Amino acid sequence: MTRSSLWIPAAAVLLAINVAATVVLATRVSPAASAAPAAPPAVEHATDWRIRTGVSSGDLVVIVTDRIGSPIGDAHVSMSAPGIAHGDLPLQGMAYRGTLPTGKGHHDITIVVERGGARYVQYSSVDVP
Repeated sequence: MTRSSLWIPAAAVLLAINVAATVVLATRVSPAASAAPAAPPAVEHATDWRIRTGVSSGDLVVIVTDRIGSPIGDAHVSMSAPGIAHGDLPLQGMAYRGTLPTGKGHHDITIVVERGGARYVQYSSVDVP
């Protein structure tokens, strides 16, 4: 065998080692992964609330309703958009409103609703045209 043709068996050996390592690592399960799954972090308190988010005239609009669709107007609602904005959203009419200062684009936001000791957290995305 010439030196220039040795790369094929060398590549085959490296591929076999990679496959063997993948199989060994894939069959090992860590104790944390085999434990019962934890509750999703998005819901900190079980409620029947529904949160709808949208954008109107550059403002973030959040509508909070109960399980039958009636608006909830006595909650404390706040938002957080990493690196963009955070703060309380005041009630205006039947919706909570807050300004997204960055304007156009896609924004990942966290909405926190608190009412009567209950807390609900929802992660959402909005697109500002």
